[in-house]
Amino acid sequence: MSYEMIRDKMICVICGKNQAVDHGMCEECIKENIKVETISQVNLAFCPKCGSIRIGKKWYKNDYAGRLMPVLMDELKCTDRDAILTGNPKSIVMNDQDKTISFEVSIDRKYIDSLNEKISVPYSVSYISCPTCNKFTGSYYEAMIQLRTVSTEYDDSLNNVLDSIGNIMEKRKRIDAASFISKVEKKAEGIDIYLGKKNDGDMLSSFVMDHFFSNIIVTKTLAGVKDGRKFYRYTYSLRILDAGEGSLISVDHKNYILTAVRNKHIDVIDVDTERKIRINRNTFFMKDGRIVTKEPQMRKFIVISRSGDESQLMDVQNFRIITIRGKPEGDEVNLFIYKGKYFL
Repeated sequence: MSYEMIRDKMICVICGKNQAVDHGMCEECIKENIKVETISQVNLAFCPKCGSIRIGKKWYKNDYAGRLMPVLMDELKCTDRDAILTGNPKSIVMNDQDKTISFEVSIDRKYIDSLNEKISVPYSVSYISCPTCNKFTGSYYEAMIQLRTVSTEYDDSLNNVLDSIGNIMEKRKRIDAASFISKVEKKAEGIDIYLGKKNDGDMLSSFVMDHFFSNIIVTKTLAGVKDGRKFYRYTYSLRILDAGEGSLISVDHKNYILTAVRNKHIDVIDVDTERKIRINRNTFFMKDGRIVTKEPQMRKFIVISRSGDESQLMDVQNFRIITIRGKPEGDEVNLFIYKGKYFL
């Protein structure tokens, strides 16, 4: 006679009422005899500065429930060796008052329907600064952004770049605590920004190049040995054009009046030929682009008349009337001036 036939005729050895389904027990008695017990407490380490939690050898600031679940499950045992326990990470709740972590556990076993039970595991807490906070407070850095100007002197326009970088890093730090600005130094020649991650240096330098007329030089220096490997610090030196409309600039030893600045090119007027041309940033920086003077070489004029290809204008300062080629739009216009010549 097979085991199944014998089992079908057996009565539960515990209650003596129902039909046995496994190991001489009925379904109800199997359920009643399944107990989930706690072996010992869980030891947790929290960073008092940023609130991160250490699980194993790694630190987590957000979404650590999935990492914590296996640690909690290791502290549970079941009286039924055939039962399989599965914890639900989304149900984890930490109770600071009684120092317990509660969560839901599903119990699966052959011959019975799944059971759900709420379990509490005690925990102890130690407080220790995480490596990221130690780096931050210790002025640690892996990369440095150097903001410099074409004029080689500090200019207020660099503050706009610094503000943009600060806003980006605030958002990145919410996602990754290792993304931080360790230090900012304002110097006579520009601004130095120290970063906790080299990858942030890559991203921020690309941002500056995409939004400001600039060029970049990247260098690295050996900073030491980390985990048996050479550790380098990277410097991203960004030179930004600090001149606006009406400034006089020089490219390849020729003078131009600056009329517009974009991230990848500038529009200028050749003071010798009066031609309007466009210079890309590679040409500007490779051919010794310089600022002759930042002072706007502009004057405001009122349009008096237009005839053919010429217009008569009046200087609003000295009321002098001049004639220029071209037809300016509107009733007022700013003219660029260089060595007594007027450029529209």
